[in-house]
Amino acid sequence: MKLELPNPKAAETADLLKALGDPTRLQSVLALRASTEPLCVCDFTDAFGLSQPTVSHHMGRLRAVGVVEATKRGIWTYYRL
Repeated sequence: MKLELPNPKAAETADLLKALGDPTRLQSVLALRASTEPLCVCDFTDAFGLSQPTVSHHMGRLRAVGVVEATKRGIWTYYRL
């Protein structure tokens, strides 16, 4: 039996699932889904008890796979799905 390499869509889906596989990132997506407006990175630091660089790392992973969009306002970045 000859196996074929996964197509680009399979690789893209795997990257998405990896990004959502982290509990903090999954909770962030659920919080954004429940929100009627973009959430500030500071909202996530307060909610999860994490530092700003850690939250920014998680959000960066979600941005990389196209789950969230970011808008900078002053010193803060706001995220939305």
